Formats: sequence, C-alpha cells, structure tokens
Amino acid sequence: MSDMALTSTTQQRPSFNDRVRAEIRAVMGRKQISNKDLSQRIGEDQVWVGRRLTQKSRTVPIDLVDLERIAAALDEPITSLLPRLDSNQQPAGYSAGDATVIELPLRARPTCHSRQIAA
Repeated sequence: MSDMALTSTTQQRPSFNDRVRAEIRAVMGRKQISNKDLSQRIGEDQVWVGRRLTQKSRTVPIDLVDLERIAAALDEPITSLLPRLDSNQQPAGYSAGDATVIELPLRARPTCHSRQIAA
C-alpha cells in the first residue's frame, strides 16, 4: 500500500488540547456566551480568547492557568471542560497530541516522615 493510500485512510485523532477547546466551546454555546463575553469576564482581549479557542496555525495551547480562568469565567468546574473518554478509550496512558497523559495511583493516606499524622 502506498504512503498516500495509507494517509488518506488513516483518521487522525484530535489532540487533547483540541478536545478541550471543543468542550469549552460547547459550554459557551449552551450558556450563550460569545468570545467577546468570555474575554470581558476574563479581563483579556478577544484575540487572547480566539487564539486559545480556534484551531488555526496561530493557536496557543490552553495551559492549566488558562483553563482555570476560563472555567471560573464560565462558572463551571474545571473537570466539566475536560473531554469525556469514549467507551473504547483507555483512561490511563492515552496519547494527548504533543503529550501523553498518565494517571498515577494516589496514596491511600498522606504520610510525613518528621511527624505522625493523626487519623
């Protein structure tokens, strides 16, 4: 099979950032909040919002600080802006575009070596 045939039949999965953008836009749509409204709520100009919410060559990745500011402006928990996993996706170690997301197990109880924590 030629490279061209392989390329045309292979679907590229959206990056994690693209999926977060889609979730943010969906919430904005449900709440009828425009880019202009969001920019005013955040205290940034519309270019700042547009560069984070569009999928163009000049797109700026959404970092956790941006996500926190956007969630607060939309009056939503950050978790509501994260993409949902499809039933065929694994919750840990899946590719996220330019990064890999790995869920690590949490310790059942915090410990401190210098003193004992009361239960």
